[in-house]
Amino acid sequence: TATITGTGTKTLSTGNNSFDVVVKAQDGTTINTYTINVKRLSNDALLKSLSVTSNPSGSLVPSFASGTVEYTYTVGPNVTEVNIEGVANATTSTVTGNGTYNPQEVSEVVLTVKAEDGTEKNYTVNLVRTKSTDNTLKALSVEGYTMNPAFSANTTSYTLTVPSTVTSVNVIAEANDTLATVTGDGNKTLSIGSNTATVKVKAESGAEKTYTITITRKNN
Repeated sequence: TATITGTGTKTLSTGNNSFDVVVKAQDGTTINTYTINVKRLSNDALLKSLSVTSNPSGSLVPSFASGTVEYTYTVGPNVTEVNIEGVANATTSTVTGNGTYNPQEVSEVVLTVKAEDGTEKNYTVNLVRTKSTDNTLKALSVEGYTMNPAFSANTTSYTLTVPSTVTSVNVIAEANDTLATVTGDGNKTLSIGSNTATVKVKAESGAEKTYTITITRKNN
């Protein structure tokens, strides 16, 4: 009778595997070889690397490790673009979610790695934008008059003298940061003598700065 070799349980490696089944006829010289090719699909759904960048640069915590699936990237208040790129560990895997994101609009980015066999793993990057602490003014003036000293963002006290006939003035103020709020500007009624116009700037972070204009209305 013919003999058969090469059958039985086979151990598979990821990727292509080849097995030969050999049939030898009873005459001992006639041999037929049958080859079976088996491809084992990869289940590798890991990232090999994760790059998160911005200008100016932020900080990624923790440092990348393929087994760590959640990260936080912190940037300054004026950053509008964060580039995220994950590279799959296996060349047969695909990554979705790579791209450029605005941390002022997006707080969470999920990268999904899909292995050749359909296995999926998600990596999450939380985008954190620090709040602006800028509580300075870009401009401060009293309409129609000149303050002393000339305006400077770091100077918070000013003086101004107006004739006795002036009963009100218009204080104009503009925040340096569009995310800050300004209160105390606008029309001010003046009494004879010393009057104080107080303008407050509140940064996005809540930090406040006060600018004071002492306006003296003459008595004659």
